[in-house]
Amino acid sequence: MKELTEGYKATLSVLKSAQTVIAASNAVLTQFERPADQSDTVKTKRAGYGQKYYNQYAAGAVSNKKNGGTSNMNVSEVRKNFAAKAAAHMGAREGTAAHKAIIDRYNEHKPLAQGYKVTYTDAWCATFASEIAIEAGYTDIIPTECSCNRQIKLWQQMGRWCENDAKVPEPGDYIYYDWDDNGVGDCTGSAEHVGIVESCNGNTITVIEGNKSNAVGRRTLEVNGRYIRGYGVPDFAKKATSSEPAKPATPAQPASGEEVYTVQRGDTLSGIAAKYGTTYQKLASYNGIANPNVISVGQKIKIPGSGVRTYTVEAGDSLWAIAAKQLGDGSRYNEIKTMNGLSSNTIYAGQTLKLPA
Repeated sequence: MKELTEGYKATLSVLKSAQTVIAASNAVLTQFERPADQSDTVKTKRAGYGQKYYNQYAAGAVSNKKNGGTSNMNVSEVRKNFAAKAAAHMGAREGTAAHKAIIDRYNEHKPLAQGYKVTYTDAWCATFASEIAIEAGYTDIIPTECSCNRQIKLWQQMGRWCENDAKVPEPGDYIYYDWDDNGVGDCTGSAEHVGIVESCNGNTITVIEGNKSNAVGRRTLEVNGRYIRGYGVPDFAKKATSSEPAKPATPAQPASGEEVYTVQRGDTLSGIAAKYGTTYQKLASYNGIANPNVISVGQKIKIPGSGVRTYTVEAGDSLWAIAAKQLGDGSRYNEIKTMNGLSSNTIYAGQTLKLPA
């Protein structure tokens, strides 16, 4: 330690700031030990020893009493910390020691999904997303898989799948893509890619993805954008060991001004009206539509602002409870589902819902 402190300060600095075992291992190998053979094979093998030690002895030190929860973190902090683990692998390129270490750590976790050992030449987006769960010790709340579609089925079995493409995600959520999505309605196709949400400002999502152009990279896309298949939502509350700051109940917010809806193929005026909690008669009158049975693709329909309110979902809310509290009748929850394009009764804290009049 004295030798590191006095003669290899740069190496020690890397060790103190390294967020992954392989980053620390490579720093010692190339800057301190400096063997003649510094190949990717040697780096991967050396890091593997350290990772096994970390998994067996050190991983529990950052997890504690509450099912592997991280010390003194509320749910929001746990989410951000998890997303940071994914971001720490930025730049790991296919075929390098960093990439091989990701694959090796996934394969070391047992049981292997479908009993399949991933190779260094396989597509690895789901493998990377699963490895982050393994690295964090969160495999009890995040299913591990090397297949996007099989992982979606596991989320569904856990009751943690969000089919709503328009969801405003949070750090740590798993976002799935269908590159064949036509952008119309809810995407229910086959998923071809997955990433971990790093952040979302309400409009733009930043995602960390494995196998993005053959490396770990970032992607930005719009909330409710084309190609979003849906979300896997880990129950990070199980990992939090401190409470979120108390928040006052969120009242329903009145609408401010009108919205404009662009007619899509298959739309009807009554269907559009249902989405916005109004009637087709009101929309026809407001837009000067003589025949409510005739609208065309691309037509702009103005939605009166006075008919739409919004509500931000709180922890513990249900659609029935929101309908009972905000609409005065719990049985009207189906109106909220229709208006927000929800295919299930699953909602999440922070989600913004439109409310009918």
